[in-house]
Amino acid sequence: MTILTAFVFFLSLNLSARPAYYGMLLANYPGSRIEQGAKCMACHNGRAVNSYGKAFVNEYSKLSKPEIFKKIGLLDSDNDGLTNDQEIMEGRNPGVANK
Repeated sequence: MTILTAFVFFLSLNLSARPAYYGMLLANYPGSRIEQGAKCMACHNGRAVNSYGKAFVNEYSKLSKPEIFKKIGLLDSDNDGLTNDQEIMEGRNPGVANK
């Protein structure tokens, strides 16, 4: 196992679904309808990290927490034509394509 692979694996263990991360999500999207549905599923499909969760993990060590959401909010992590920001504000899961 390479050092990078080991680091990513270790980081992914530390970034498992936690109320604190969900709280950060809600704090960065006041007025969103995400709380009605996704919760931990915003970043996870079951136990696996989805495409939005992977984007979060990729930026976690590089940026401050508010900056993470600004950067990944502009992305379309699940390639469904809507930005992550749009999906979160509409209460959709940004890691699952809504086609």
